Amino acid sequence: MARRSPRYLEGVAGLSCGAPGGSSSAIFSRDPLARRFALRRLSWRVPGRPVFYFLYAYLWRGGWRDGRDGLNFCLMKALYQGMIATKKYDAQRTQRG
Repeated sequence: MARRSPRYLEGVAGLSCGAPGGSSSAIFSRDPLARRFALRRLSWRVPGRPVFYFLYAYLWRGGWRDGRDGLNFCLMKALYQGMIATKKYDAQRTQRG
């Protein structure tokens, strides 16, 4: 698992960096797929994404109901989001030169 994780991180970071840009007006689209894609693109640009993801998963989605296991799971998922953001930043910096 420890050897596969960096590959997955690079893949996710590469997909989020190389995804085609959509218009921000698609957030208000009637098409649910276009709206979901636009919201996902917007969420990748939010500063502090790991913190917001933890709050979303733990408080909004009810991770607190699982006690310590839910806390650990939400913290690990937030940490993973932070690693993706770091890989994405490194990939963008490498592309620029």
